[in-house]
Amino acid sequence: MRFQKIFYILLLLFSLSSSHVFSQQIQGIISGPWAGDVQLRNATIWVEVSPDVKNVAVQFNPSSKNANIKTVTYKGELGKDFNPIKIELNGLDINTTYTYSLIIDGKPVSTTYPLKFTTKDLWQWRKPAPDFTFLTGSCAYFNEAIYDRPGKPSVMQGPCGESRNASGDGRKWSGRGIAGGMHCDEFAQRGSGNDFADEIIL
Repeated sequence: MRFQKIFYILLLLFSLSSSHVFSQQIQGIISGPWAGDVQLRNATIWVEVSPDVKNVAVQFNPSSKNANIKTVTYKGELGKDFNPIKIELNGLDINTTYTYSLIIDGKPVSTTYPLKFTTKDLWQWRKPAPDFTFLTGSCAYFNEAIYDRPGKPSVMQGPCGESRNASGDGRKWSGRGIAGGMHCDEFAQRGSGNDFADEIIL
């Protein structure tokens, strides 16, 4: 009976992961998008697109200025079997929150999470270093009761499972797939930038 429960739980998690990936691929996205390296006046947007995509661009603007929209088009090669790309956004303002959207083959792509990042503040030699928060997450962990620790079981425990709605200034992803019901793409958006991951960040 215990084996059946574990099997159905794993099957459900796999289905959720597969449906997420499938919905992303419909829009030409394999993985992403998310903001990777965010500095004082520049940021990097990472995304992997499918081989049939011909054109990728990012539109962005300060969250407080909807009219000041800029567009940066990816100039590199597309159409390969694997197409992980990085788009550099330059000339940004310091300590400013930006929203961005991905344009694939001329059409805006909708995501299940908000696309935004905040550039760093210039605090050096001017004021105390700012406080920051850091998130880390990994895959769901299941164990048989006979091998688990005494007391509260370790199933679905850890920072990712307990902090699904938290946000941070940086993120460290230590696995792949589903983590406490949250896909790695969703986890990657839980902050303003500066990602560190074992497998999903270039």
